[in-house]
Amino acid sequence: MKLLLICSILLFVISCGGGISEQTANLKSTRSQDRVWAIEWLYDNVDNKNIVKKMLKEALLRDQSPVVRSISIRLMVKSGDREYLPLVVKALDDENALVRMEAAQSVGSFAGFEYQELLGEKLVDEQDVWVKLKLIKSLRYLRAKKVVRPLIDMLQDENPSVRHQALAALEIFTKTKLGFKYEAWDEWYKSNQKPTQNK
Repeated sequence: MKLLLICSILLFVISCGGGISEQTANLKSTRSQDRVWAIEWLYDNVDNKNIVKKMLKEALLRDQSPVVRSISIRLMVKSGDREYLPLVVKALDDENALVRMEAAQSVGSFAGFEYQELLGEKLVDEQDVWVKLKLIKSLRYLRAKKVVRPLIDMLQDENPSVRHQALAALEIFTKTKLGFKYEAWDEWYKSNQKPTQNK
């Protein structure tokens, strides 16, 4: 797969000059920074969208460097092509927190409304503080009013920034002010049977 990608990009060398040749070679570098530079350069300079898509997908799915995987997600979002969205969602399960953080923010940037409840589930399971904050940010951006229960659970998080952001989202979504009192929010939730629905 990687060889096919490299061969496809090489087809452009004759018409586009040595820049592409150099950056294509950098895709195989053992240094992650070289691969990052190559991916960003090729994204900006190769007009063939299919080649760019293959390159970004390859980087996200196969590269060992979390920095390279994160950059590939960022460029997917920059492209505005929602075809990438399922891959970005899959990256929410990446072993590295940096990649999960980029993916969490990107689902919101992609306006992935269909993944609101999944983001809520990931929020409850996530251990990294920064990823949690990005998940809450995306839920706010998506106006994910269906995802109230996970936000209530975050009021018990040990990190004050997570608790603060969860409360801010809850107050926006429910138009209710109960402070940081978990028990009060728990009772509110039980008495409201169903989470507030998106309009």
